[in-house]
Amino acid sequence: MTTETSSVAAWIYTPPERSHPAPPIETLEQNLPIDGLYWKDFERLCLQMARRIGEVEHCQMHGTEGQRDHGVDIYVRLKPPARYDTWQCKCYKTMKPSDIKEVVDKFLEGKWAKRTDAFRLYTSARLEDANLTDEIEMQAQRLREGGVAFLPHGAVEISSFLKHHADLVFDFFSPEWVRVFNGQSALDKLKGRRLEARKVTQLRSELRRYYVAHFDTADPGLPRAATAAASQEPLLTLESRYVVPDIVVTHTVVPVGKTRPPVEESDDRLPSLPRETSVDGRQSTWRFDEATSQPLERFTADVRRSVVEWAAEGDQSILLGAPGSGKST
Repeated sequence: MTTETSSVAAWIYTPPERSHPAPPIETLEQNLPIDGLYWKDFERLCLQMARRIGEVEHCQMHGTEGQRDHGVDIYVRLKPPARYDTWQCKCYKTMKPSDIKEVVDKFLEGKWAKRTDAFRLYTSARLEDANLTDEIEMQAQRLREGGVAFLPHGAVEISSFLKHHADLVFDFFSPEWVRVFNGQSALDKLKGRRLEARKVTQLRSELRRYYVAHFDTADPGLPRAATAAASQEPLLTLESRYVVPDIVVTHTVVPVGKTRPPVEESDDRLPSLPRETSVDGRQSTWRFDEATSQPLERFTADVRRSVVEWAAEGDQSILLGAPGSGKST
């Protein structure tokens, strides 16, 4: 009897032989909430993506608010023999066919149409609507006649690209979006190596408070004027009287073309440079050899820039200087 009881108990605790229910299916998200980005952050995301597409030699935003952009938000100088990719970024909830035509019209009216291999429209809206695709093909044919490829990317295409770039999803959306969109393994690789956006903002805020307090202690300020009432006036703090210095950046210029082109309208985005130069594609006048009248293969030009603007454009910058030279300030 004891033997029979043991046999029954063993059978009860043996895993099932025929019943194997399917495991629960938890698919990853396929689309990111791109239309929820602030428009400046959407442009920053596009700039980061632009740096990862193709053989990029240089990439940056084109122009500032209030300046004429010639239908281009980002330009990408590609490694030779290619010329440029130019990008227009539209942070829209929805797009109409007329919006696409307007984007192409503005691009063709500007100076970049003659030096661009591919014109890319990046938008946070979806582009699958049949009316939009019809317009896209019409504009693609129109640009193709000028030797320019038209490459529009909407929310679906951008999400597809970001599937392979979890670090950008981490920075522009959140670690949680990395988990549900790129997968837990992608998030595990980033943990401990990156700060999420809100923590970066918090860190910068705390650093600013620290340095303001430090400078206020080291330099309590100067009187506004040598008058009897000066003692009642608030002091001029270092922050209120500090002048941000300029630096001189040396650009290596590689002209494109074989003959002297007509002088076009100058671009106010280019700081003071000698005439007949072309830096990063921002001006269409070149420097020529006086004897042959041919464009020089390569030369350098110095550009005066605000140190703050220069530092903000770089991914990593190192500032060197002797003690007391003002590095912290």
